[in-house]
Amino acid sequence: MSFDEAEHERRCQATFDARDAAWAACGEVDPYVLAPMINPAFAGGPVWPNLRQAYKTIRGPLGIYLASDGLSDPFDDTWADPPPQSGFAMEVYGIADELPEGGPSTHWLFSLVAGFADQIARHGGIHRLLEELGTLSTELYDVPIPEALRARFVNEHGRVGALIGLDAPPVAKTVTAPGGPIRLANIKLLTLTELQHIVSHGEAGREEVTRRLQATATPLVSSLAREPVI
Repeated sequence: MSFDEAEHERRCQATFDARDAAWAACGEVDPYVLAPMINPAFAGGPVWPNLRQAYKTIRGPLGIYLASDGLSDPFDDTWADPPPQSGFAMEVYGIADELPEGGPSTHWLFSLVAGFADQIARHGGIHRLLEELGTLSTELYDVPIPEALRARFVNEHGRVGALIGLDAPPVAKTVTAPGGPIRLANIKLLTLTELQHIVSHGEAGREEVTRRLQATATPLVSSLAREPVI
């Protein structure tokens, strides 16, 4: 079947509109996206479904949201045999109570979101793992935690821990798009004690940390001032 560019553009716009409506329900969506000057795909990085790689900023009562924008775009004609879904079928977002004067792209939260977005683009099937397991944990390099707080968050390998998949209002768990459902997956910064508990106890440890974080007043928000739940 030949690639229908007009239909592709229609599906892209409908997908953009569906995602934007979900974010608008959470707060004020910045009309400008954060995007690299040179697409990382041209420098050996993973390719996003429609090549477009961007991040949105949303300001709401919970704080500042940073969200990937493009992982769930419809696949373009560079993909020989794309799966029948909305791109990689998910976007990742994090929430912090404030951002520095340097702007979103200088914040540790951006490194957290962008680092996991890179994993999604490299592996493609993470949404299925998340659906199967409920939550996922990961470790990420190069997250610029302030020096004074690194002992609380950064392990001996220079990585921070994060939990993927906590779910709470006002963020929709899924968005309906022409290519199928899109999971909006929260990423939450873990303290070092929480990460160590997951590493030591595996799935049971992750499930316990998930239950305890889910029971807090603001499960979706990441904070350097938060007390550990373990």
